[in-house]
Amino acid sequence: SWSESDDMPPVVIIIDDFGNSAGTLLEGFADLPDEIVFAVLPDLPHTETAARLARKTGHEVIIHVPMEAESSSISPGTNYIKAGMSASEITEVMADFMDQIPMAIAANNHMGSKATSHRETMLNVIAELKKEGLFFIDSATTSNSAVFTAASELDVFSTRRDIFLDVPDISDATLKTKIESLGKYKGRNEPIVIISHCHNQEKLDGLRKFIDQIQDMGIKIVSLKKAFPEARA
Repeated sequence: SWSESDDMPPVVIIIDDFGNSAGTLLEGFADLPDEIVFAVLPDLPHTETAARLARKTGHEVIIHVPMEAESSSISPGTNYIKAGMSASEITEVMADFMDQIPMAIAANNHMGSKATSHRETMLNVIAELKKEGLFFIDSATTSNSAVFTAASELDVFSTRRDIFLDVPDISDATLKTKIESLGKYKGRNEPIVIISHCHNQEKLDGLRKFIDQIQDMGIKIVSLKKAFPEARA
C-alpha cells in the first residue's frame, strides 16, 4: 500500500471496445465510478447505445478508432484507418466516426500497430481531431509509434497507455502483478494510463476488484479532463 507521502500519481482507466454489447453487461460497466472512461468503437450494433449510456451515467467518452495492424488474424472492421490513406479518405472516415460519437472528448486507437507508426497517416488523423478540439491517446500497440511526433507538430495534446490491465488475462494472478507494477511510477508527475476491455462479465468483475484494491491502497482514479487539464477537449 501507499500513503499520500509516497507521491503516487493518480490513475486514468480507459475501457476499450464498447459497441458490441448492450443490456446487463453494458449497464454493469456504466455503474463503475464516473471517472472510468468509455472508448467506443464506431459502426457496431450498440455504438450509439454505449456512448449515450456512458454520457448519461457521467462517464467521459472517447472514439476507439479502428486502425490497421502490422499483422493480425483479427480484422479492425470494414471501415478503418489504413497506413498511407490519402488525407481526403482520412477526413471522410474520421468525420463519420465523430458523427457517430459526437460526445467524444478524445480518441484512441483500436489495434493500429501499422497505422500509428506511419507519421503522415497520424498527422492526418490528428488534424481531423484538432478541428473538433479532440486530443489523442496512444494505445501503444507498437514501439514505433509516430503519435507523439505528429501531435507535437500539430500542437495537439497526446498521451499514451502505460498498462494493459487484462493482458494476458484478468485472473487474480495477473491483477496482483499489475498492482505490484504500479510502484515503479512512484514520484512521476503524469497520471498512469491503464486500458482494459469490456468483452465479458469476467473482465468487469476483474476491473471491479482492481478498482477496489487500488482505492484501498490510497491511489486515486481521475477522469481524463482532471488528469490532463492541458488537453484540448
